[in-house]
Amino acid sequence: MSIFDVFKKNHSLQDDWKQWDEVHDNPDQKKRLSSSKKAENTPLSINQQSGTGEFSGSHGKYKTSLSSCTCVDFARRKKPCKHMYRLAIELGMMEESTEADAKKVKEPKPKDAYTLEEAIAKLSTLSIASQKLMLRYFSFTCNSPQKEVPLQKCDDLNALLDADFLRVADNPNLINWLHIYTRTELNNRIIEYFPELKFKKNMSRDDLCNWIAENIKNPQGTVCHDTTPVIYSPKLIGIQKSLHHHLRSLYDPDVWYDPESDEFKAVEPGEKSITIKVTAK
Repeated sequence: MSIFDVFKKNHSLQDDWKQWDEVHDNPDQKKRLSSSKKAENTPLSINQQSGTGEFSGSHGKYKTSLSSCTCVDFARRKKPCKHMYRLAIELGMMEESTEADAKKVKEPKPKDAYTLEEAIAKLSTLSIASQKLMLRYFSFTCNSPQKEVPLQKCDDLNALLDADFLRVADNPNLINWLHIYTRTELNNRIIEYFPELKFKKNMSRDDLCNWIAENIKNPQGTVCHDTTPVIYSPKLIGIQKSLHHHLRSLYDPDVWYDPESDEFKAVEPGEKSITIKVTAK
């Protein structure tokens, strides 16, 4: 594309955005501009040449230009939505500071997603061991954006996979996977499966995990053969936190959930854990 073509395209995009000049001072539009700058509105992609972008929300993925957006807000109001404002900022049409974090972008909720009541009912048909394993999964992910968790292969895990509460992760992060094992376990497995390999047994676990990734072919089928990295099913989108609350109230004897503060609190010795009815948020 020549310099002239670039100038012509930029001028066209400016015209597309200029059509909205009279609406930006509207209080409702100011709210949308404010929302557009949050990390949750980080674009999935931006095409600088076409002046378009793709965004994700709880109700789907949206194709956005400076003239329109496929989201419900624009379809209803025919005025710039938060996605259009974010696109304008990304394209340099507006000078605004933004937050960006792809991990905070909302995932579209599938049409066949579980309601909280459906998830609790289905989970209650599984063994207590399976339910506690689901709680274990949540315990690894509640305070971290990392959703991929290696769990021990067993019938209880298979039950969660069959019920579509968990799914096997595609292209799991090998280093994170190896980190669920102790250094001693990793040393013993290398000696068992690869006795011909020479390595320093006193390496730190971090260095040992990196050494395995660099020197052992297919450690997933040997060193890590007894675990499977899993992620939560898209059917749980929007109810993960409430389902976690439900499971903790059932199986964690040392805490109870206070719905007013939205926090877990320690139970005094001798007191009974409180089971609450959790509502979806």
